[in-house]
Amino acid sequence: MNQLQKYLLVSVCILLVGGWVIFSYSNKTKSKAVQYSKSLSNLQQDIKTQNKKIQQDKFGGILPEDTYRYFIDSLKKQDINLASKYFTLDTQNKYTKLLLNIKKGKQWQSMMNDLLNSTTKGKYADDNNYIIPVINKEGNLITTIRLIKINHIWKIIEF
Repeated sequence: MNQLQKYLLVSVCILLVGGWVIFSYSNKTKSKAVQYSKSLSNLQQDIKTQNKKIQQDKFGGILPEDTYRYFIDSLKKQDINLASKYFTLDTQNKYTKLLLNIKKGKQWQSMMNDLLNSTTKGKYADDNNYIIPVINKEGNLITTIRLIKINHIWKIIEF
């Protein structure tokens, strides 16, 4: 084999290896692009589903005070399932568990006393946020209840 043939053989090998590397990288990139596209499609579907649930959610009042009153009325009946529906969809499970734990821990009556005996009124933080400080008889801040306006109804986001 002469020098030219060796040079051509090495060049062909380098081209084959380079082509294989480029092809492999291209396939990995395509695979990742397809994977990202599927993830994006799933995310878009989740957003559509969540938006549909928000549109169908009718638990709340036209005014924040209405939602708070409905919430308190359901707590008076110890209807935790109904009370939790006045929270935003993404926090309902969290607050259902919290209310169940309060009830299980025999702190229900204490919580109700604080909520029912608080004399403070809520106030608008802005057009879409309303804050209700719950202050006990001793003047201590027990909690702050925050409501937000979603789709023309007021929902509790923080308790």
